Amino acid sequence: MQEFRNTRQKDLILNCLKQNSSKHLTINEIKRLINKTNSYVGTATIYRQLGKLVELNIVRKFKIDGQNSACFQYIKNADECCEHFHLICSICSKTVHFQDDNLIKVFREINLKNSFKIDFPKTVFYGICNKCTSK
Repeated sequence: MQEFRNTRQKDLILNCLKQNSSKHLTINEIKRLINKTNSYVGTATIYRQLGKLVELNIVRKFKIDGQNSACFQYIKNADECCEHFHLICSICSKTVHFQDDNLIKVFREINLKNSFKIDFPKTVFYGICNKCTSK
């Protein structure tokens, strides 16, 4: 793992992800949110910094169905996203971390019986959150 120095750009990207930790953000969304703060970080810099943050287990990278771009999410603790699932609102993209011991047990059974390793943090269930349902 490489050493990673603090820069203004890294801080802007990390702060953006922290402030939106309930969502999975694409690079374009990160850039747009940073630009709203009257700051600027180039797309290539965002790619580079996110790669380092992923390598350091500060940020998790997701490829979510229906989106061509990868998404990124800040994680406080690398072990935090190990055995839970993601519920994503199809309308507003709100992400909820969901843990259910019975569901984990079923997925572990699938892993054992099928010689298949399910990636818990990348398991996503889509629906509509309460806020969007009530609109």
